Amino acid sequence: MALFTRKSKEPVVETPAPGDRMFTFAAPPRAISAMEAFVQAQQIAHSVSSNRRLFLVLSGDDVDSSGRSGEWQFHYIYPDDHLEAIITVYSLPTSPIPGSGAINQSLTAWPPVGSVQETMLQFQGPAARLIVEQQWNDRLDRLPGLPEVFVDSVDAMATFMATGADLESNGVASKLKGRTPPGAYPVWEVATGFNVLQTPFSPR
Repeated sequence: MALFTRKSKEPVVETPAPGDRMFTFAAPPRAISAMEAFVQAQQIAHSVSSNRRLFLVLSGDDVDSSGRSGEWQFHYIYPDDHLEAIITVYSLPTSPIPGSGAINQSLTAWPPVGSVQETMLQFQGPAARLIVEQQWNDRLDRLPGLPEVFVDSVDAMATFMATGADLESNGVASKLKGRTPPGAYPVWEVATGFNVLQTPFSPR
């Protein structure tokens, strides 16, 4: 039984069960850009629900000065389905599947199994349901979405490199991150030493 009722009036489509699933794709024999990875991730994300919100993009630690990485993570939340997903796209150099690119979809239900919220729903009745639903809505408010049409990582990194950014300040590899800071527009950002550089995530 579902813990919450869907708000959508569209026909109910069975969503995948929480857990991990692995997919393959024909990847180029090199690290890939965020947009190249997103083309693959988007198909998987859409198969869960059309009502989805991309809220975080992360490169792997191996992102280079061209803005390419062997691994990209796309974090989604599904408001109607009370699900969150991390879709990780691996190109050939980092793929856990020999000879093929790989995509791992990790789905997590809200409330998480074994959580205080799940216990509340099981034993404390309708009032608890309202509290847990409000907590979900609060989480949605804290995770503003990113546009699915965005500046590719190769262009974002070119902007950063033009400023003299050092991706291995103090010997620590940096990650390229797409997010929406509180009260601000979506940005690409990268940490270099004690500085965090930002550039617009979406074209204006």
